[in-house]
Amino acid sequence: MGVGSTVKQGDTAPDVRYQLLNDPAWGERVGKPINLSDATQVAVVFRHEPTRSIVHSAVAAIDDKANGKVSTPLTTEITAKPGLVSFEWVVTWEGGAVTTFPSGPRTDLNYILVRRELPMPDSIPVPPTNAVNDHQEFSVEAAETISALRVVAMVDGKAVLYQPDGSTPDVFGVTRTAAAVGDQVIVVPDGVVDSPGAGLTPAATYWAGVNGTLVDTPPTSGVLLVIGYAADADSLVVQVGEPVNRA
Repeated sequence: MGVGSTVKQGDTAPDVRYQLLNDPAWGERVGKPINLSDATQVAVVFRHEPTRSIVHSAVAAIDDKANGKVSTPLTTEITAKPGLVSFEWVVTWEGGAVTTFPSGPRTDLNYILVRRELPMPDSIPVPPTNAVNDHQEFSVEAAETISALRVVAMVDGKAVLYQPDGSTPDVFGVTRTAAAVGDQVIVVPDGVVDSPGAGLTPAATYWAGVNGTLVDTPPTSGVLLVIGYAADADSLVVQVGEPVNRA
């Protein structure tokens, strides 16, 4: 299993495999493999991004020293919670020096997307039957003015802006289009929402904020709910997590 793979909660296979690379030289798109012949150990650390907690660490296997190929088993600790799980590889060299890969900025972290097990909780409303296409986008009536890229719930068959204070039902999805009151709005319950010019932070986790907004910092009160993560600046991967009720 490589970078960006998707698994389900509780999965323990396949193994996580990776090739450690140097930063690309000028004019190169991909760096050269790291030679691990002088490495005494390679460790791997997994972090559950929605809760910002380390969920697993272990000594990885070196499968090909000359070409920097390493691997580690997928464990239930890694896949216990839905959401984005990032991971880094820590190489210890002879003499005690330590190097972490990837070595670029935070957005270069490797990740696995852990999807929630089905069936979904009974409190989540049954999707309407008017699917727009095979990608499970739904056209529903807007009960209020709703912008694109907003988190919505369903009330009496109409879309309303989700509120994390508990005043609305559970999240139904994220809007791909905007709509005025009474117009149809396209909602994506699970999958990719493309929104050119959205200005999302690639690889960042997004939570539900007030009035259906997407926030990249966990709210400090109300329901803590992961909505998904940014695949790039213009695309949100909707993968709603489990709500955490707080005062």
